[in-house]
Amino acid sequence: MQSIKTKISSIEKKIDVLMQDYMEVARHNYNLEKEQKRLQDKVDWQQNHISKLEKTLSILKKQKGMGLTHNEREDLNGMLDEYILEIDKCIASLSR
Repeated sequence: MQSIKTKISSIEKKIDVLMQDYMEVARHNYNLEKEQKRLQDKVDWQQNHISKLEKTLSILKKQKGMGLTHNEREDLNGMLDEYILEIDKCIASLSR
C-alpha cells in the first residue's frame, strides 16, 4: 500500500514540475510575442517614415540646388541610410 502512495506522490511531484516548466515557457512565449509586436510596430513606423523621407527627397531632388547645400544633402542621405539599416535589423530579428 505504501508503495502505491509513494508512486502517486512521485507522479504528483513530476506533474508539479511539468506545470511549472509549462508556465515558464508560456510566460516566455508571451514575452516573445509582445517583443515581436513591438518590433513589428517599429518596422511599420520606420517604413512609413522612410516613405515620407523618400517623398521629401524626391521633392528636394526636383528642386535641386534651391536651398540644400551639398553637406545638407549628404546629411539627409546619411539619415536615410541609417533608417534603412535599422529596418533591415528589425526585419532580420523578426525573421528568426
